[in-house]
Amino acid sequence: MAIIKLKSNDGVVFKVDVEILKCSTTIKTMLESLGEDETDEEVPIPLPIINSVILDKIIQWAIHYKNDLPFEENNEDAYSVKTDDMCAWNAEFFKMEQGMLLDLIEAANYLDIKPLMETICKTIAHKMKGKTTEQLRTQFGAVNDFTPEEEEKVRKFGK
Repeated sequence: MAIIKLKSNDGVVFKVDVEILKCSTTIKTMLESLGEDETDEEVPIPLPIINSVILDKIIQWAIHYKNDLPFEENNEDAYSVKTDDMCAWNAEFFKMEQGMLLDLIEAANYLDIKPLMETICKTIAHKMKGKTTEQLRTQFGAVNDFTPEEEEKVRKFGK
């Protein structure tokens, strides 16, 4: 079992089994380009945009899906999340504040973990479903900078 160290932007170092992180295209590519002989277990890989709380969540997710990542290949060699990806475990795992979800998707994007990114996007979309424009503005802290004329034009376009 090969172990690598990951260092969050707040200085916390995590020791992780390399196999767990195969879901990260970024880390997988980096390790392949370095070669096994050149990988130094003592030198942590710095992750400058990921704090320890978010990195811990990503590692928890990767451990849970180590042997069964929630994606399947489609005909275009891309990945799509399985339809059952919002299982009870995911529903519980993604119960967090909006800001943390956004930090998590930014980190998943940085590490190129497509199934995690897609699952977070589905989680956010589910939270948005059925909300009014005003509720969404409040949820995301967006300011309404439309003039009344622009709002009317959008309403007509949407019909």
